[in-house]
Amino acid sequence: LLHRNPPLSFRLINQTVDAELVQSLPKDFLPAIRIGTAPILGTVLGEANTVGAFAGRTPAGPVTFGRVSTNDLSAKIRVYVGEGKFTDDPLETFGTKAVEQVPRLPALMQHICRNGFEHHATMTGRTAGQLW
Repeated sequence: LLHRNPPLSFRLINQTVDAELVQSLPKDFLPAIRIGTAPILGTVLGEANTVGAFAGRTPAGPVTFGRVSTNDLSAKIRVYVGEGKFTDDPLETFGTKAVEQVPRLPALMQHICRNGFEHHATMTGRTAGQLW
């Protein structure tokens, strides 16, 4: 997916990466991306031992996000997918940053929590359009 033209970027939030992957990410999704440290994890391991975390800001634009999760015991696949938009609202924090406007966010959060979805998700700087 990272080598399509135009490039399509999916990433795991809060995951660490290597320099080759950073170079292959579309610059429209994270135009000033760099590899940084993970300050929260650094409080336990020492910040110098956490090199490899994304650092950058996603610019304003459309976004599609989602999660696929499996339950091996019940042989079920669960999915949620949604659309929103990244905004240019100010955000003073570290790491990979984005402010996202999501319609009906409280209902989405209830769905995620009540159904036991993990907190990581995938995102792309494009919209999926009508899915069904």
